Amino acid sequence: MGGGKTKVDNINQVVNTTLKPNLLCKTGFILGLFSIFLGGFIGMLPIVTVIVSIIGLVKFDNLMNKAKWQGYVGLVLGILYTMVYLYNYGHI
Repeated sequence: MGGGKTKVDNINQVVNTTLKPNLLCKTGFILGLFSIFLGGFIGMLPIVTVIVSIIGLVKFDNLMNKAKWQGYVGLVLGILYTMVYLYNYGHI
């Protein structure tokens, strides 16, 4: 009952420190945030957001990467603001 860390705690700590964020998922997330403000004016931005987010999610590796949620959020924002853009210009 020494109160020290167990082997499992040490392994979890090593695994969590070696995971790196997926840059394509992060880029898709950032582009999705820009789409909120610029998506109605720059029609290509939400479409690029969708493409980059999909590529990031396809290339995501659970053993190497973290923050998969950024790819999902970027994808949802990209699709949403693509629809907003199409609605604003009478295509829907």
